[in-house]
This record gives sequence, structure tokens and C-alpha cells, in this order.
Amino acid sequence: MRNGFRYIKELVLQQFNHFLNSSYNTLKQNNIEVYSVKTDAFTIKATDAEAAKSLILFNNNIGSWRISKTENIIYPTMKYESKINMNIDIKPLVVNHLIVPDEYDTEYMCKLFIEHRRVMIRADYAGCGKSYAAGFMEKLGYKVLFVYPTRKLVQDRNKQATSKEDENGTTLNMFFSVGMTEETKISKFDDSAYDVVVFDEIYFSSIQMLTKIKKYSEDNPDKIILATGDSVQLESIDLLSDQIDYDIYSNHCIDTIFNNTIQLTENKRLKTDEDKQKLKDFKTDIFNEKKPIIQTIKKYFKLTSDIDTINNIAFTNETCNMVSKTVRANLKKTEDYEIGETLICRKYLKIGKTKFNVNYEYEIVKVFADSVMIKDTAIRDETLACFLQYLKL
Repeated sequence: MRNGFRYIKELVLQQFNHFLNSSYNTLKQNNIEVYSVKTDAFTIKATDAEAAKSLILFNNNIGSWRISKTENIIYPTMKYESKINMNIDIKPLVVNHLIVPDEYDTEYMCKLFIEHRRVMIRADYAGCGKSYAAGFMEKLGYKVLFVYPTRKLVQDRNKQATSKEDENGTTLNMFFSVGMTEETKISKFDDSAYDVVVFDEIYFSSIQMLTKIKKYSEDNPDKIILATGDSVQLESIDLLSDQIDYDIYSNHCIDTIFNNTIQLTENKRLKTDEDKQKLKDFKTDIFNEKKPIIQTIKKYFKLTSDIDTINNIAFTNETCNMVSKTVRANLKKTEDYEIGETLICRKYLKIGKTKFNVNYEYEIVKVFADSVMIKDTAIRDETLACFLQYLKL
């Protein structure tokens, strides 16, 4: 579809160019001087306008005659004028790969952040401590703001705060005051209180967002600006390029913003060498497109038909509901809801002034005979059926 429309556009454009050229030749053959040709217009003498109208007949549906100017016209004095374009010196992108002798020395990494001001933190695996290293700047006395691509990541971050004032997470859209539509107005985010801004999981960002991050970085030389991410994790939902390999192009775009980079290779969550080697082998197999996925799953995971674990991952919402019921039965839960249980929002929902955002987790704080209370908002029985379609245990 994309290429098809491009060729149609070129065809229409060339048909127009052909008509413009034919019209020019017609005017010249009838001794009407054409002084210049613009995109869709000729510069001729005003006294020749009526004669030109009789010579060039437009289609009834597209195109018409319009004389836009008859006085103060500056006519070209030379038919052709040669101008030399000087070669633009485009310097190659130089990336400074910062060396970290000991990945467990987080304070040393923070010194690199302070020294170089703009640093991209990449990692071979999840759990290497990218976000932890950036967040460690707080322990050195800096005020740190984390900017995330999704609300769920913001919620996970803000859960660690002991008070509302300590929350230090926001979304890219909130940070750059981007609404869901052009009509949506979002007040400007106040970043004045923060010394360090961390764009976490930057590979989720679209080209438009990367452009905003680049401009923000250039406009705020006083701030330390960091980014974290991994090109082999989830990509941006927006197409970055249909001409260049995703990894090559996304890395290049990010390197133009953060030309200092750190590569972490040690998973900090795994404690044994055996588990760390298994993770390396698993990553090699899972990204090997020649290997069937089921073969990799059977190699590294046990298969069972019994649900005897509390935390589970399912592929569909239907399976999630089935697993949830089985787990609650195993835990001897007899009520539909209990205080302390967590509901996950699967679809955006607004009840009154309360908004429930997708993938946000909401804790049940009270259970009544005909309702439950979440974040101080009671959902009564007349809305409970609707409510349950959106939030799941």
C-alpha cells in the first residue's frame, strides 16, 4: 500500500509537469514571453494575460486562471545564473564508550554521569542495573526525575515513594505536554526542581519523541540527562524506518543524543554462575530465528497441566481469568473479592471523575456486600458488572 500510493503520487506529479511544459511551449509559440516558471505559475506581462487565457484551457474540474500580481514585479535579468554550492562538512558520529571496571561500583558510574552529563546506559540483559545506576544519583544528593514511555512503569516507580512529594516518575507525554489529540491541552511540566532527568526504556520512543528528547537535551545544558534501554527489548509501536535495520537505526538516533555510552554485561539478579550462563544460553537460543520457539521453551522450562503457583503469566485475557479462578480456589478464597487483593485494569475506564488506566494495578481497600472500594472510590452494585469487564484479578 505504501509503495503503491507513492507511485500514484509520482504519476500525478509527472502528468502535471507535462501539462505545465506543454503550456509553456504554447505560450512561447504564440510570442508570449515567459519570464519565469514557478511550481504552478508563469510570470508574463499583464497585457498578455487575455491572450494566454485563450491559448491555455484548463479542465472544468481542476485548475483555473488567477492573475495574482500585475505591478512591482521584479523580472529575472539573467536567463541562467550558475551558483556554486560549497560542500557541507558532515562529521562522522563519534561515540565515546565509557569503561566501567567494576559494574557493582555504582558510585563510580555516577561519577561518569556527572563528568560527561549525557550518558546512554545499555545492557546485555534485563536486571543488569541500568535504572538502579541512574537512580543511585539520589543517594549522592541529586534530585532525579524518571521519564517513562508508559503509565504502568510510572506507577511501578512511584510505588517506591513514601509520600506524594517523593514520587519522581512521569510519562513522556506528560513531560513534553503531548495530548492524545491535537485538541487535548496538557499543562507544561515543571522540571525546575530536578538536577537529573532519566529517559528510561528509551527504545520505546518514536522518532518524534527522540527529536523532543534531543532538543530538550540541547536546551538544558545545566542538567545531567541520562537514558536507559536495550534495542533487543520491545520496539516503539511507531515505525522508525522501513529502509534501515531497526537496531542500526535506533542505536544511531540515540547515539546522536547521547554520544557517551555504558554497556553493562553482568546480570545482578542472578547469584550463581550456573544461572548466569543459563541466561546467556537462553538469550542466544531465543533470538535464533532458525530454532522453533517450542523447542527453546521445552529446553529451559518445565511443562505442567497443574496450576499450583500464585504468580502466573498467560497469553490471553480468557486464560488469565481461568488461571485467576483456579489460583483463588487453591488459596481457599471463597469471596469474589478480599481486602488487599490487586486488580489490573485491562481497558481504560472512567467512572465519575476517577480514571482507571490500562495496566495500572489497583488495591482493594474495602469490600462491602454490594461493592468494593479502590483508591477511596466506591463502585456500587449498579456499575459493578460494567466495572468487572475492565478490571481483573
